Amino acid sequence: MPIRVLDPEVAQKIAAGEVVERPSSAVKELVENALDAGASQVQIEIRSGGLGLIRVADDGEGIPSAEVALAFQRHATSKLSTAADLSSIQTLGFRGEALASIAAVSQIVLYTRHRDEETGASLTLEAGQIVEQKPWAGPRGTAILVRNLFFNVPARLKFLRSATSEAGQIGHLVEQFALGHPEVRFRFVNEGRRVLETPGSGDLREALRQVYGTSIADAMVAIDEESESSHVRIWGLIGPPNLTRANRAGLSFFINRRWINSLSLGYAVEEAYRPALLPGRHPIVALHLELPASDVDCNVHPTKAEVRIVNERQVHGAAHRAVRAALLDVAPLPEVGAPLAPAAWRGAGDWFEQATALPPTDVASPPRPFSIGNGEGVDGAPGAPGPSPLSTGGGEGQGVTPSPFRPTTLRPVGQVQNTYIVAEGAGGVYFIDQHTAHERVLYEEIVAQRNVPDGPSQALLTPVVVPLSAPQRAALEERGEALSRLGFRFEAFGPDAYVLRAVPPRLARADLAGALRDAADVLTGDATAADGTDRLSATLACHGAVRAGDSLTMEEITVLLARLEETDVSRYCPHGRPVVVHLSVTQLERDFHRR
Repeated sequence: MPIRVLDPEVAQKIAAGEVVERPSSAVKELVENALDAGASQVQIEIRSGGLGLIRVADDGEGIPSAEVALAFQRHATSKLSTAADLSSIQTLGFRGEALASIAAVSQIVLYTRHRDEETGASLTLEAGQIVEQKPWAGPRGTAILVRNLFFNVPARLKFLRSATSEAGQIGHLVEQFALGHPEVRFRFVNEGRRVLETPGSGDLREALRQVYGTSIADAMVAIDEESESSHVRIWGLIGPPNLTRANRAGLSFFINRRWINSLSLGYAVEEAYRPALLPGRHPIVALHLELPASDVDCNVHPTKAEVRIVNERQVHGAAHRAVRAALLDVAPLPEVGAPLAPAAWRGAGDWFEQATALPPTDVASPPRPFSIGNGEGVDGAPGAPGPSPLSTGGGEGQGVTPSPFRPTTLRPVGQVQNTYIVAEGAGGVYFIDQHTAHERVLYEEIVAQRNVPDGPSQALLTPVVVPLSAPQRAALEERGEALSRLGFRFEAFGPDAYVLRAVPPRLARADLAGALRDAADVLTGDATAADGTDRLSATLACHGAVRAGDSLTMEEITVLLARLEETDVSRYCPHGRPVVVHLSVTQLERDFHRR
């Protein structure tokens, strides 16, 4: 087949396919144009999932009558003039492809009046061709009616979902616009029924109230932080750990008011919840990041759904820290009957205080490793005499913040199924998961140790050869220093293995090969970032902790409770599972009909 230039109609349809993937894509482009025009009110109406009708009306500045036809030519835009403007984009749209692409695959009627004109214009197009243009007397702003989307591209229709599903996609999109621009009043109508209407007051909580409901909006935690190092302001609303979803649809991120999809940013935010977020659950977040336009490249995705950021790691790290700081006061002690979904969230002084704070600057004397009396040594080989099971390490006199409950105020009673510790206190009965409690203790010790250049090591009498995959070996070679700081000593052993010669004393009882493999898996990500170091610490703590089914003596239980008190947050393990569940005296009295 000879080389030839594509027919303009074919080229136009191909270009339209990149920009307009489905009805929600057309809505997105039209609403972005309305916002760029300075609209304070935007109305969106659809029928048949957007295939039959899309109507977007705004009260923005409108289009001058002389430029109405020009607006539908490819690459015609009022938002850029030179290539230099691409380095500092201030608007949501900028390519000049939206109107031309939508018009190429639909029938359009445009009504507009510019703010400086007394009479506007209307324009009718079909498949990108102008059918009629005439004067129009109407209010300032623009209204675009898109009918029979993809009428001339039947192949595209085969890949669309049902009208209900497509309408749901558009509804979710409008919700994101409402959260990204709370100062704009949005009204969304589907099949003649109002689905969403926001007040446009500029209050993000009010907009979120219309999206998620009053109870969720009222429970959201405000956040507003500014990072000088990364030149980013982070503000918005984040849900407490009990407000979660089974998927990530509740994660809404905006960079300079542009709604974006960012797996790495979502991961950084979710890691900030890790001490209290249950596995498989995801928080509800409406987070705005404001940074210099020159630090953001919006021109990396056909639909502008993804962006690139200068110093992305620093920006995401700032978001991570800001979310953590805002969560400090929102976690209560779980009650029996609802340990995973507490009904109330208290304020200052709660147990989430300093849940994942940075290690103390004075780490010259970190807490000594906690032993459960298994006879494993600390500074020598396995089997060497270790500390007394009653030893509590260096936790005394460190100024623990008082709180309504501390484990050492309890009288240990015993174990249930060699898994749960039962203790009595003034407030009732407390059940402690021995694995998650010990995991919490080890996690705090590892966090305190990870900034020390050379952590304490326990040499192995018999080195352990650990076969590793290629990505795991590469991770140890490139980022193994993170493990060395924690006390690991290892080296390459043949083409596909590493030999482990020493480990942190806290891991003397662990599955050493499994610990190194899991640590290498964590290092395949970015373990040098804030969230990566936390994942690595949590992974190692899990390997070193006592297990469900391990029998503990009363002395060991007492030591565990005492060491648990020394942690900054003793309610959750690093993976988000509860450590303590409380059965109150009041509940006991009710159950036994004493009140």
